[in-house]
Amino acid sequence: MGDAITTMLNVVLNVTDAFNTNKIAISTDTDVLKTSNVRRYDGPVIYPGAIVPDGWHRAASAPSAKACSAG
Repeated sequence: MGDAITTMLNVVLNVTDAFNTNKIAISTDTDVLKTSNVRRYDGPVIYPGAIVPDGWHRAASAPSAKACSAG
């Protein structure tokens, strides 16, 4: 039963901003105003997940061929 589940399970890993480069830099340089501003957003975020196809619960709970043998 465990083999049926593991062969159908797919693991997914999404990573946002893996290299921490998500930022906005604003520079103003005039005779009256001189300013510089760098705004950084949250660093890397990791979202783990699993994907199972439709019907996985039927395959996992189905009896094996050895258990069904008649005789």
